[in-house]
Amino acid sequence: ALMTGSAMPGSDRGKIFIYGHSSAIEASKYQKVFSELNNLVSGDKILVKYNGVDYNYIVQGKKIVEKDDLSVLNQTNSETLSLMTCWPVGTDKQRLVVSAIRE
Repeated sequence: ALMTGSAMPGSDRGKIFIYGHSSAIEASKYQKVFSELNNLVSGDKILVKYNGVDYNYIVQGKKIVEKDDLSVLNQTNSETLSLMTCWPVGTDKQRLVVSAIRE
């Protein structure tokens, strides 16, 4: 899901912040959408499709933060992408955040 107040792909400035589940108790087709997020490494490419347009991003890094750390929501001056999920998988103790820049 796109975080309310986040930038949109192609805006050329601001942070696009998307969060999703890594596991879930209730079955849904999105229950594990970010279960493999930790496997991304610097240099990996992320493709975001929005309004029929492909936007490419390159992973810059990842970090684990406390679940109440709101600094990950801070806006940026250039177009960036942040993907967030609960960490470790199956818990909600912390958050894993992957950061990427537009290619």
